[in-house]
Amino acid sequence: MTRLKQIMFKMKQICCPNKKEMTTFIVWLQIIFMVFAPNLAYSVPKEQDRAMLEGTERNLLSNPGFEARRAGVTASGGTVALETASPLDGKISLTWDSDGIGQTLESPLFVVPAGMVGATCGVFFKYLWDAGTADDLMLIAHDGTVNIAEINLNPTSGIRIVDGINFPCPTSGSLKWRLESTVANPAIITLDTRFLGSGRNTQQTSQSTIYGTSSWEGSGCQWVGSAASFANYPVDNDCVETTTGKAVASATNVPGIRFNDLPPGKYHVFFSGQMAAGTTTTCAFVIGDGTENKGLLRSLGDEQHYNTDATFDVAATIPDVTYELLHDRQAGAGNCVTSAGGTDDERVVFTVERFPLTNAESLTLETSGFLAKGNIGGSENIFSGVSNSGYTGIEDNDLTLVQTVGSPLQACSGVEESSGLSCSGNESVGFSEELPTAGWYDICFTTPGRLSTVNGAATATVSTMLRFVETPNNAQTIIQSSKAVTGVNETASNASTIYGRDITVCDDMFFDSSGKKTIRLFHSFQISEINVNFVYPYDRSGSNGSLDQAVYFSIKKSREQKPAPIFNNFLQTINSKFEILDGSFSGPPKIQAASISTGATPIFNANPFGHSGVVSDATLGNATWTFGVPFASLPVCNAQQAGSSGNRNCTISSTTNTQVSIRTRDPSTGALDAQGCSVQCMGL
Repeated sequence: MTRLKQIMFKMKQICCPNKKEMTTFIVWLQIIFMVFAPNLAYSVPKEQDRAMLEGTERNLLSNPGFEARRAGVTASGGTVALETASPLDGKISLTWDSDGIGQTLESPLFVVPAGMVGATCGVFFKYLWDAGTADDLMLIAHDGTVNIAEINLNPTSGIRIVDGINFPCPTSGSLKWRLESTVANPAIITLDTRFLGSGRNTQQTSQSTIYGTSSWEGSGCQWVGSAASFANYPVDNDCVETTTGKAVASATNVPGIRFNDLPPGKYHVFFSGQMAAGTTTTCAFVIGDGTENKGLLRSLGDEQHYNTDATFDVAATIPDVTYELLHDRQAGAGNCVTSAGGTDDERVVFTVERFPLTNAESLTLETSGFLAKGNIGGSENIFSGVSNSGYTGIEDNDLTLVQTVGSPLQACSGVEESSGLSCSGNESVGFSEELPTAGWYDICFTTPGRLSTVNGAATATVSTMLRFVETPNNAQTIIQSSKAVTGVNETASNASTIYGRDITVCDDMFFDSSGKKTIRLFHSFQISEINVNFVYPYDRSGSNGSLDQAVYFSIKKSREQKPAPIFNNFLQTINSKFEILDGSFSGPPKIQAASISTGATPIFNANPFGHSGVVSDATLGNATWTFGVPFASLPVCNAQQAGSSGNRNCTISSTTNTQVSIRTRDPSTGALDAQGCSVQCMGL
């Protein structure tokens, strides 16, 4: 309201020094708004309108540039002041001189709009920090409980810079902007142009996302088929399905994953589960979508855990799609069996990852290209010969972690690592790593293994399953487990039998915050005889201490690596803004308005402002309107369809200060329309 009063006062000074002239001017303003209100909006837009006009970017902060001084920012300590002599942006910046470790300067806690949850959010600001020391201050996105994303600041060396980080908008429903001191007395910092919200610093490129998962289990769940060519399994109502993401309940209880509809894209389908054929039967398995079959896998002999995958292209949105496991008995008289029992070991799991055909979102340099990997070696016999009913960690007092990419640290059995690559207690088969952002990560473990019998046992069977888990950094309590499980179920026939194989388990895991995370390889082990060993990692080369006996691991950002990102605007992005511009004009504005009927011949209807209409080409629907009161300079004109029927094309082909030419015709039928167009022009 204050701003409006200022504008009205300036108008009065410029054009209307006395009351009579001011009254005349107000009348003209009313006429302008009556004529142009349907087509022009001069009012402050609503939040939804701003979101559309500004694109996907949406800033939750109400005073991002401190032009409203300190409104909307709170400090837990230190000194806060306004900087007006040399602001970074606009007329005002803010300075903060923290004098204690852990002090914060922050915004209120905002409710994350439903439309932003799951999208890409960002936290950014512009700052000048010449005297700063790297890492003394952190920029943080906080959900009221934990840090969602954070980045350490660097000195600016006289240059105003924009820094920040992108992250998945939190599902917790809350978000705040925060600056935090990590030392007792960091240097004073000048800041401005803060951003907290969606869409900042990203554009559309290509990425993959986990689109949905389907997990099958249940006591007695077993699909049995004997078709001589690839066919669906019969329904088994003992099987219970759990879905996540976009996946929905299957129409029938058969092994697969179903979606109500699939938008265009490439879909990578992963399968993991137990499959078997009889000892004299050969079976093949594929993943099918009802049109094509992919991901061929053959199974021989006793029941085993298998993994296969396939990629399907969807060019246009298709409804009700199921990616289903099909079987084919290729030889022998037995059955092709896929089973999902009542434990984690026996689940059948489908995971679908989507790659958009069009663009997805790009990344910033601060969060891109994350990859860490290494290997864990040591004595040959890390584990052997003890049954356990659940999943437990694998540990030894003589393990060594080797970093190959990044800086993974050794995970310890019960306490934090003492020197980075070793522990004060036993080392675990696992690692700790600093993750740059929250989000999805691809994680893999690969280890060689060996099965053997000892003490003269005639035959013995061993079953060992592997999965990886997230734990606290100093304990083995499971926070979350991989859905993927893999392992072996083998029989050694005599004391001299030794069976070796590589075992690999890979999966995507979601972390809801950045920072240090610990991932460990856990196992479940069952044996039929007490004199059986299953040893891993196993030295396949026979040379104890060689790299062949190591457990290899890797972790990378799943959304960034498939394919590599394209960077956009990583230095600075400026918000779209609505500005009020001050200016002046002389004389009251002139308005010309008319309507045109375009039946057999375009005709201008009479109106109170005075004009004449000249038909230039009735066949094409062209008409020229000559103003009764010519404008002093080129006016602004607008032509709009009148009425509600038809699909008329009302356009202004040319404009001068004395006349305007209009073309109107129905482009779908070629006919003229009696409802015609309305035309308005405004100028001085």
